Amino acid sequence: MSPVMKNSEIMTTLYRFVYTFHMPLFFFLAGIVAPLGKTDKWGQTKSKIERLMISYFVWAIIYWPLKIVFVDLARNNTRIPWWSLLLGNNPDGELWFLYVLFVLSLVTIWVVNEKTEKILLVIALILTFFSPLYPAKYAFPGISLSFSCYQVFLCAGCLLRKDKDKSIGGLSV
Repeated sequence: MSPVMKNSEIMTTLYRFVYTFHMPLFFFLAGIVAPLGKTDKWGQTKSKIERLMISYFVWAIIYWPLKIVFVDLARNNTRIPWWSLLLGNNPDGELWFLYVLFVLSLVTIWVVNEKTEKILLVIALILTFFSPLYPAKYAFPGISLSFSCYQVFLCAGCLLRKDKDKSIGGLSV
């Protein structure tokens, strides 16, 4: 969108508007369709690995050599160690949401239920409020203020679920 935005104030405004809510909405909807209360926790975990982390790692493996070869053309030409991929530091920065959604999905599978969901929402709000205060050197590379903020939206979506033991409309993120 950059070439279009340079010449159009309307496109720049539209871009900024969409970016104010698109990822919070994504995580909110993920909370609404999260598979809460499922008894097959290992099966759900396996499903999340297959659906989210395989894509995350495959695209990282494809993108990493390209970024090394074309380092001068990359938007962010910082070289990162390969092992930081396991901590959410993907060489293709646009894939961060797969990692964050995976981690938060594990929380919904293993921790969130009707007894814990309100407590977890309060914890997520506290983490979000204090996340700018902890230095980045003490956090995982892929975890940031946005990670904390998206916990809140995911938890809020979980709270709105009417039927806690089934995914909505057969959907599951």
